[in-house]
Amino acid sequence: MRTMKSSTFKRIMGNMKGAYLSYGVGIVGLAITGFLIQATLALLFLNLFDNLAGGSFQAVLDSILNYIIYIMIIIAFIPFFAYLADRSAVITTGNIRKRAFGKLTRLPLRYFQQHHSAETISTLTNDIAETEKAYSEHLVRFLASIFTGIGTMIVMFILDWRIALIPVFAGLLTILVNSIFAKRLRTVSKDVQAQLAHVNTRLSNILAGMHVIRIFNIQNLILSKFKKQNKATLAVSQKRIKRLSLVESLNDLVFTIGFAGIVLLGSLLVLEGLTTIGVIIAIVQLQNGVSELVRMLGSFIANLQASLAAGERVFELIDQEEEPERYASATPLTGQGSAIALQDVIFSYESDQRVLDQLSLAIKHKQTVALVGPSGGGKSTVFKLLLQYYPVESGGMHIDGKPVDAMTIKAIRDQIAYVPQDAYLFNTTIRENIAYGKPDATEEDIITAAKSANAHDFIMELEQAYDTMVGEHGAKLSGGQRQRIAIARAMIKGAPILLLDEATSALDNASERLVQSALDKLMKDKTSVIIAHRLSTIEHADCIVVISRGKVQEVGTHETLLQKNDGDYKRLYQRQLKLSD
Repeated sequence: MRTMKSSTFKRIMGNMKGAYLSYGVGIVGLAITGFLIQATLALLFLNLFDNLAGGSFQAVLDSILNYIIYIMIIIAFIPFFAYLADRSAVITTGNIRKRAFGKLTRLPLRYFQQHHSAETISTLTNDIAETEKAYSEHLVRFLASIFTGIGTMIVMFILDWRIALIPVFAGLLTILVNSIFAKRLRTVSKDVQAQLAHVNTRLSNILAGMHVIRIFNIQNLILSKFKKQNKATLAVSQKRIKRLSLVESLNDLVFTIGFAGIVLLGSLLVLEGLTTIGVIIAIVQLQNGVSELVRMLGSFIANLQASLAAGERVFELIDQEEEPERYASATPLTGQGSAIALQDVIFSYESDQRVLDQLSLAIKHKQTVALVGPSGGGKSTVFKLLLQYYPVESGGMHIDGKPVDAMTIKAIRDQIAYVPQDAYLFNTTIRENIAYGKPDATEEDIITAAKSANAHDFIMELEQAYDTMVGEHGAKLSGGQRQRIAIARAMIKGAPILLLDEATSALDNASERLVQSALDKLMKDKTSVIIAHRLSTIEHADCIVVISRGKVQEVGTHETLLQKNDGDYKRLYQRQLKLSD
C-alpha cells in the first residue's frame, strides 16, 4: 500500500477539483454575513441602551428600524453563499465516491478474499458519509466562527479594550483544552468506525444466511452474537461520547467564567464613569461570536477527528495495490502452438501450502478437455490462473500461443468466456444481464444468444419478458433459468476459449437437459475446458485430465483411461457407478 505523504485532510480537500472557487466564495460569504449579523446586533444594543439611558424614545425607534433593515439585507445573501458551499461539497463527495468505486473495480481478487463485503460496503457508505462532514459541515462552520470570532474581537477592542481582554483569555484557555483532547478523540473515533464496519459484517452474514438460521433454529445463537458485537460498538461509542461531553463541559465552564468576568469588570467601569451600559451589553452580545468560535473549536476538533478517521479508512481502500496490467510468466514455454499451455506451474494461496505443484497441461485449439479429480486437487485453481485472478509463482503460461506477460490481463479475459456452477446475475433486467457479455450488443444479438441458450421461450413467458428484473443474485429465477441466462451471456461474448465449472451439477434432470443442450451449442468450434464431478457428462470429451494433489496424474480419453487397471479415473468412475446404483 502506498504511504500517504500528505495529511488526510489535504487529501480529502484534493478531491474538490473544479469547485475550489465556488467553495471559497461560499464559505467566505457565509463567514462575512455571520460576522456582520453579530456586529450589527451589537451596535443595535449599544445604541438602543444608550438612547434609553438618554431618554430619547424616537432615537430608540430609529435605531431598531435601521438595524433591522441592515440585518434583513445581510440575511438575503446567506442562501446564495450556502448554495455555493453545498454544491462544492456534493461535487467533492462525488469525486471521492467515484475514486473509491473505481478502485474497487481494479483491485485483485485476493483483496476480496481478505476483506468481508460488508466491511467494504461500510467504507463506501458510512465512512464516505462521515468524511463528507469534514468539508460540508465542520469546516464551513469553523471558518465562519473564526471570521466572526476575530471580527467581533476587533470590535470589542474598539469599544473597550479592557473588557475585551477577558473573552480573549477565555478563548485561549479553551484552545489549549481542546488541543489536549484532539488526538484521543481521533483514536476513539477511528475505533467507532471500525466497530460499525464489524456490525455491518454481522448484518450481512445474517441476511445472506437467513435460510440456514431458520433450518437449524439458531436464531437465539445468532442474535446473541449480534448483541455481543453491538455491545462492543456501544461501548466504544459511549467512550467517544464521554470524551466529547468532557470537552464540551470544560468549554461551557470557561464561557461562564468569561461572561461573569465581563459583567463584573464592566459594572466597575460603569460605576467609575469609564464606559456605558450600552457598551457592556454590546460586548456581551459580541462575546457570542467569540464563544461560538470557542464552542465550535471544541466540537470542530472532536467532529473533525471522526471525519478524518473515516477518511483514513476510505484512503486505505483507495491506496490498495491494484491488479496489474499484466502478470509475468515466470518460465519461457516450448510448444507455443496450443490454445492453452501451462508448464511446471507452482501456485499457493498460502505460502506454506502448494495448491499446484509443477503442473503441466497443453490444450489444442477447438479441443474439449475435461478436468476431473478429487475436491481440493487444483482444478478450480487452474481456472483462476487462466482468468488471471492470480499470477503463477513459478512456471510458464501461454494463451493462444502467446506468453501471458506479452498480453494484458484485459486482452486475455477478452478471449475467455466463463460459466460457473452457480451463475451470478446482477439485480437488473434479463436483457442487461445478457448484454454484460457484450456491452454494445444489439437487441437482435441478445435474442439470438437467448435462443441459442434455450432461454428465449421461458423469458417470453414472463410478464415483462426481457425487461424482467431478476432480483438479488437472480433470486426470481430458478437455478436452470439462471444458468441459461449465464450461458447466453457467454454466447454473446463470442470468446474463442470457454471455461465451464460444473455448470450442470446443481440442476434437476429436466433443467440439466436444457442447459446441456445450450452448452453443446456454446462449445461448438471453441476451445473448451470443463470441470466436472459427474463423469457421465464428459465421456465424449476429446481429452480427460485427472488432477490430484496439484499435479496432472493421468491424461487420455474416456475409453483409454478406463483401460488402466489401477488408474485414478477408473476408480472415480466405478465409485460413481456404485453410487448411482
